[in-house]
Amino acid sequence: MIRRPPRSTLFPYTTLFRSIGEISDPVKTIFGYHIIQTTDKQGDKIRVRHILISPEVTDEDDSRAYNYALSIKDSATSLDRFIELAARYSKDDKTKDIGGNLGWINPNEYPIPEFSQRSEEHTSELQSH
Repeated sequence: MIRRPPRSTLFPYTTLFRSIGEISDPVKTIFGYHIIQTTDKQGDKIRVRHILISPEVTDEDDSRAYNYALSIKDSATSLDRFIELAARYSKDDKTKDIGGNLGWINPNEYPIPEFSQRSEEHTSELQSH
């Protein structure tokens, strides 16, 4: 089982700028690679699902793990398919059987640095266009 911070502190900004239904590229955290889908937004909160890919990874396996997560992301062509893939591949025992659903979260309260960094990169990309 994956040990993680409370659900309300996992995904800060990566999903904030996503359109409803959009699926992220794999996002690396200390837990592994997350594929994140925004399913709804209300004010500062968003409802998201995720698939966690968390294999035992050595330095040489890291690229292979990312490519594996990316191939799963590319197969997630609909909400139903995302739910199916979460059940099949996610290593998060708490959410895999409910389609990776993390419920409502406030992205401003997530402490995982990799997600904040990804959000800042995404914000810069949006502002440059």
